[in-house]
Amino acid sequence: MIRNWLRWTRQIGKVEGISYLLLLGVAMPLKYLADWPYAVKVVGLAHGILFIAYWGVAAEAARRNQLPRKEFWRVAVASLIPFGPWWVDGKLLEWERSITPTDSQTNDAASLGNPSPPESTGTP
Repeated sequence: MIRNWLRWTRQIGKVEGISYLLLLGVAMPLKYLADWPYAVKVVGLAHGILFIAYWGVAAEAARRNQLPRKEFWRVAVASLIPFGPWWVDGKLLEWERSITPTDSQTNDAASLGNPSPPESTGTP
């Protein structure tokens, strides 16, 4: 089960952003300059799947209250802009850090429930 939907949103966003740049920067020129439309079919399909996954994972993060609705719409608009997923990645990272406990917080919480045994002094 996925616990941190924001992390998934960030990771899929990076891959979706790369696929968008490949579609615009490689596949489209190959289609129109080299008369090779197959590139757009392959890269376009991959980008379409990733685009839908990006929106779906971001929507699930919003549904689970890990991402405010306003930020969901920021993610949605950013997915339409080249380099957009990287633009919102920093904000998503802030939200992710706000809901994910740090290692020190986790260790502090664990030590409260399981106090460490007293240190021995070396004498029986």
